[in-house]
Amino acid sequence: MNVELSSSGAAYVRYSIEKSVGNVYVGEDESADVIADVDAQGKIVGIEIVDTAEADDIALAQTFARERGLPFPRDLAAAVRDIAAA
Repeated sequence: MNVELSSSGAAYVRYSIEKSVGNVYVGEDESADVIADVDAQGKIVGIEIVDTAEADDIALAQTFARERGLPFPRDLAAAVRDIAAA
């Protein structure tokens, strides 16, 4: 697992170096701020959290990852805050 953080408050949790060929919207609809990228075999390549200031979005991404047996960062919001403050 590799975590890519943005000073804009977005985060990407990468699980694979495989090329993403599609998206799965995590949540109720395609306006979700949590999006999973999948490879050609349907495996999760990474999970994007558009706005880590939204605790519900982080919780949704964490639940999505754990339900699929994937690791997830312990305190993603704090890591993004540290990047933004730097």
